[in-house]
Amino acid sequence: MDNFVSTAVFILPGILMYFWIQAFGINPVVKHSVPELAAITALMWLPVSIATIFIYNLVGDIYGQKSIWTLTELKMQADNLKFLGWFLMISIPVSFAVSLFYTKILYPIQRLLVNSSRKKLGVAPLTTLQTVWEEFFIKVDEKRNKGVLAVRVYKLDKPGEESLVGVVDRASRPYETERALVLDKCADLKASDKHYVYEVIRTYVDIKSGIVIQEIDPNKPTQNKEDF
Repeated sequence: MDNFVSTAVFILPGILMYFWIQAFGINPVVKHSVPELAAITALMWLPVSIATIFIYNLVGDIYGQKSIWTLTELKMQADNLKFLGWFLMISIPVSFAVSLFYTKILYPIQRLLVNSSRKKLGVAPLTTLQTVWEEFFIKVDEKRNKGVLAVRVYKLDKPGEESLVGVVDRASRPYETERALVLDKCADLKASDKHYVYEVIRTYVDIKSGIVIQEIDPNKPTQNKEDF
């Protein structure tokens, strides 16, 4: 029972913030080990718990409850089921808000400072997302084709063979063991691809598997194939 109380009060807020941040698109390049995850959640516990206790104290003042200002008082209140219920109920939206604040405001500032230092050291700056896969397939650019990602897929060692074209509907998440895409409107794009050469915006190359995925602009055919 003591382990459950300790987990609910001293671990859960940090874990909630950790998973909220990942849900918002900030994922580490590799999975964290158990000690690393424990250290990260311990750091994240502090802002979430402080904000949760602050809100609890405000609500408690209205209903005449005793305020909590020290860890000793927090440990004493942790045995109270009513307090646990309030603490967990408040920590969920608080962890969401703190994670959103970090993702939208603090993380861009952090990345700006890091990239400034990397440029001075002659190192390439970090991208917005953590992996090349996320930058290419997960990140949505509404300014380009209204966020639609049309692609052509073929093997690096077989460029002359018939390629697969379509609009990306779903893409694997960063931690999925197998990289996969769900393509939509394949028949429509295939029919038009037989007659037109489309502008290639950028190209993703999987060095290991030899698969090439080109982002094409279906609104900008550069040449009619019948003219060849």
